[in-house]
Amino acid sequence: FALPAVVCTDEPLYVGKARLLPGSTFVIGADTAVRIVMPKYYEDSRELMINALAEIRSHGCSFLVAGRLNKEGTWESLADVDVPKGFEGLFQAVPSFREDISSTDIRAQSSAEEKTVSGNLS
Repeated sequence: FALPAVVCTDEPLYVGKARLLPGSTFVIGADTAVRIVMPKYYEDSRELMINALAEIRSHGCSFLVAGRLNKEGTWESLADVDVPKGFEGLFQAVPSFREDISSTDIRAQSSAEEKTVSGNLS
């Protein structure tokens, strides 16, 4: 079956998303790419992290990585991500893109706007 251009899922792990949506390209920020390759998020196991990346690749999935401001206010891009050897092809940088807002900020802004609209309807 053909997948729509954009899919939303509540699956928390990218390896799980890859199982659900084989052949997908996940668009992420550099901050998320950093976490995807951190053993800390795989029970502090580099082996489990490598296995997860291998499974994601085996499902034909990849990551498109946009640069982001990190918590310290420094610009971070795919070039700053310590991608394990052999998995460089799993990640591709979004060229010439910059939008200094996080998904958390967007959700907070949306929630505030919804409350304003609700308040005006009461």
